[in-house]
Amino acid sequence: MNSLDYAVAVISYIQK
Repeated sequence: MNSLDYAVAVISYIQK
């Protein structure tokens, strides 16, 4: 997992 994948995962989790 690269830093961009991590950022997308965190943003997606927060926006649920």
